[in-house]
Amino acid sequence: MRRFILVFCALTLLLALGAGSASAWGDCYHTVGYGETLAGIAAWYGTSWHALASANNIWNPNWIYVGQSLYIPSCYQAPPQHHPPYQPPPPYQPPWQPPVYGTTYYTVGYGDTLNRIAQRFGTTYQSIASANGIWNPNLIYVGQTLIIPTY
Repeated sequence: MRRFILVFCALTLLLALGAGSASAWGDCYHTVGYGETLAGIAAWYGTSWHALASANNIWNPNWIYVGQSLYIPSCYQAPPQHHPPYQPPPPYQPPWQPPVYGTTYYTVGYGDTLNRIAQRFGTTYQSIASANGIWNPNLIYVGQTLIIPTY
């Protein structure tokens, strides 16, 4: 009987070790990079931030830090590649036009202000506002055509 118990314990131990290594293929670790969040990491690996927080004993999902190693249970994807953060394109800058003496017409573009337009044409924003009946110089619209009085 003693021999049977010894063999049974040995087989149980071997099966437990074998099962542990067989399931390890689906487990991996992720090192937290700059700008990453627990929710973003979880989405990358196809799990929820709740599962990641639970697997790593994280009480507050906002308190992860760069370099922290997170256990990812049953991960199915390769570790994420770090891409630079999204940079929006710069505001539209219409081509510079040299000032013309007399009256010039200008179409307002994205990011334009009366002051910038006035500097571009060598005049003041007050004279542009006055020539166009603009009572609030901060209120111009993209596509609006302005009369630029130049001297």
